[in-house]
Amino acid sequence: MRDLSDNGTFIMTLAPPPRDIKITARFTLPGAQHDVVATGLAVYDIGYNLNQNIIAHPSSRDKKIIALPGFGCTFDEMTDADRGAIREFLMSRK
Repeated sequence: MRDLSDNGTFIMTLAPPPRDIKITARFTLPGAQHDVVATGLAVYDIGYNLNQNIIAHPSSRDKKIIALPGFGCTFDEMTDADRGAIREFLMSRK
């Protein structure tokens, strides 16, 4: 996971879901006592092309190689406590 916010994140995976698919993300923040659970949508993906042996954003004309395949997702539904936990975690990292 990278680029975490209280509105969404990027999840690293070689098998991203199709866009506009509803997802549920469950993860534990460092030092937290419970998992954060959020429901949202997969909004974009960066896939791995086995035929060309590259990792590239599908809309990239030059198929620029990138390091992290996966997908971006929004967080549309989560408890106030979970959203607050994300915000507190992010503030503690500044």
